[in-house]
Amino acid sequence: MNILHVNHLLDPVSGGGTAVRTLQLTRFLMLESVNCAILCLDIGDTQDSENKLIGARIYKLPCLNRRFFIPRIWPGRLNNFISEFDVVHLMGHWTLLNAIVGLICIRQHKPYVVCPAGALKSFGRSIFLKRIYDLIIGRRIIRSANAWVAITEEEKHDFADYGINVDSVDVIPNGVDPTDYEPAKTIELQSFQNEWIGLDNAPYILFFGRLNEIKGPDLLLEAFVAVSPRYPDLHLIFAGPDAGMLPILQASTLREGLTQRIHFVGYLSGSEKVNMMRNARCMVIPSREEAMSI
Repeated sequence: MNILHVNHLLDPVSGGGTAVRTLQLTRFLMLESVNCAILCLDIGDTQDSENKLIGARIYKLPCLNRRFFIPRIWPGRLNNFISEFDVVHLMGHWTLLNAIVGLICIRQHKPYVVCPAGALKSFGRSIFLKRIYDLIIGRRIIRSANAWVAITEEEKHDFADYGINVDSVDVIPNGVDPTDYEPAKTIELQSFQNEWIGLDNAPYILFFGRLNEIKGPDLLLEAFVAVSPRYPDLHLIFAGPDAGMLPILQASTLREGLTQRIHFVGYLSGSEKVNMMRNARCMVIPSREEAMSI
């Protein structure tokens, strides 16, 4: 069987959970001798992802606008390309790439599966544009699919607003490869924690994720401020790329006089990520909405 996975972002920094899910799904399907390819946009550094997918074909379309992820396409070539596959898997929802590929699948009577990954609810920024997208094409793409995948039981009910019987939706949770979280070599990483971050072996609480309203880092910061006088040795680390809230969080940290105990370390991966997770007192996920937590 030949499967085409469509996800506009394959770079885990900008693509987050959907990029990681697409990567892992492709990787483990290939281990089961399933031929896989990925169609994405040429955004971000995908080299590490590509290194883990030896044998998989990865096709990158040029991106004309990075705010709205507008791809440059050649309709004839894309039609021929999609016709090569037995099944198409659409990851996410609010993207022109999904809309274009979905329409081609409908025209070709090509079986396709949609996994919105929590994106069916209209929240976050550009809500008006998302509603226009749904009105013009989004609802048709969802309704015309041959199968539907939710990541959690709760997400199944999001499909009901699109006219899909929730009993027709399959739940496939995010998987975790245990080998990705084995103990890392600690000498360099301890130096990373103590010197670069400034922990000096202090205990810390860890937040992992994009710094935006949906992920709720402001809620965690507010809670930490409230309890910080009772736990004067405790630190708080925000690990993840900025998605609009970093200046707000930094200003709050400065205002509360906690710049020595609250740290913003940016995106972490590999052994640094593993080490930070394994040595944290606890990891907090204060998301206002969450369907992609890995």
